[in-house]
Order: sequence, then structure tokens, then C-alpha cells
Amino acid sequence: MVREEKDKIEQEVAQLEKSIAQYKTDYAHLIRDVEALKSEMESVTTKVERAESLLQSLGHESERWAKSSEAFDLVMKCLVGDGLIMSAFLTYCGFFDFKTRSAMLQRWRDVLELLGIDFREDLGIVETLSTAAERLTWNSQGLHNDQLSMENGAILNHGSRFPLVIDPSGTAIQFILNNYKDEKIQSTSFLDRAFTKTLAGAVRFGTTLLVRTLPDAEPLHHRSNSHTGVYTNRSRTLRKSTRY
Repeated sequence: MVREEKDKIEQEVAQLEKSIAQYKTDYAHLIRDVEALKSEMESVTTKVERAESLLQSLGHESERWAKSSEAFDLVMKCLVGDGLIMSAFLTYCGFFDFKTRSAMLQRWRDVLELLGIDFREDLGIVETLSTAAERLTWNSQGLHNDQLSMENGAILNHGSRFPLVIDPSGTAIQFILNNYKDEKIQSTSFLDRAFTKTLAGAVRFGTTLLVRTLPDAEPLHHRSNSHTGVYTNRSRTLRKSTRY
């Protein structure tokens, strides 16, 4: 009787141990599933945060696009007037000082307003005719950072005629030499014994030539891109003057 009771108890103990082992296995599976769920939740949370950030960025980008579109519409609306102002500036303002240039620009704006031609009131001549990278390059090449010098750099950069540069300080000469260094610019003067030879070579090969110490003014910067003489139509050259 006792043995039967003992066997029965041992069976129950074995069954309990088996159940405990199964519970441990199930518990381990549950823990693993919980960790997987936590990892997935973290991943989903990260994705949601990124999506929210992207939506916010797209909202800001949409606002920027809208402002850019408005600015573009304004540029197109004022294209004719702005073009007239900039072309007039490049053609006529080089000879004059900063105060006179400002007065001329204001007078042209008044005329455009009288004619009903739209233009931008805040039009920046230097900013429109040059890029920030170009202006930094000009500064590194010796051009001063003041408004007048920057305007002169824009005039030289866009001018299609031979500019007469009035440069008592000599700073413009060094800037021009640095600016056209890659084009193998040559510098000469009427006092140079090889002046005729240097001039002929520049005309023949279309290289850039800087002529200093002119008899009546100095210096003359000739940017020759074709086989044309430096002194052809001299009066046309003098109208393209730039003061430093």
C-alpha cells in the first residue's frame, strides 16, 4: 500500500517537473516574443518620427517653393525693365563716379515708371550681374570689396568693348592681370621697345592685352577675341570707360 502511494507521488512529481519544464520553455518563448515586439515597436516609432520629420520638411519646402514661384513671377514681370536698367548701366555708367551712377539709375527708374514699365525697386546691380563666387574670386584677385569696385568688376566682366580704365592708384591693373591670368594676358606700354611686336601678337592670336601709360589717359585694357586692331574706332573705345 505504501509502495503504491510512493509510486503515485513519484508520478505526480514527474508530471509536475515536466509541466514546469514546459512552462519554462513557454516562458522563454514569450520573453523572446516580447523582445521582438519591443524591437519592432522601436523600429516603427523611428519610422513614424522620420515620416513626421519628412512631412514637416516637405511643408517647409512647399512654402519655399511657393515663395520661389512668387519671386520668379516677379522677375518675369519686371524682366524688360530690369534688363533696360542693367544694359543702360553697363553701357553708360562706367565713366562716372558712384554718386553720379546712383543719380543716373534713379533717373532711369523714374522714366520707366513714367512709361509704365515694371521693374524691381530692390534690384541689385552687382548681385544681378555677378554671382557670389565671382565676387569672392574678384576679391582674391585684388579687387576692393566696396560697391564701386564691385560695379567696375561687373562692367569689365560683361563689357563687349575695349574699356579705358582710369586707375590712379594702380590697383585695377593688378586686378586685371590676375583676372585674365588664365587667358595669358600680356602687359605693355608705349614706352616698351617691343610694343609693336606685342600688339601684333595680341591681334594675331586674339590674346588679352593690357596697354599702360597712354599719352592722353591710362590705362587701356584691350580684350581681343578676334583679329581686330586695338585702335579701330577709338571714340567707341573711350565711351567704355571705368573709373577706379
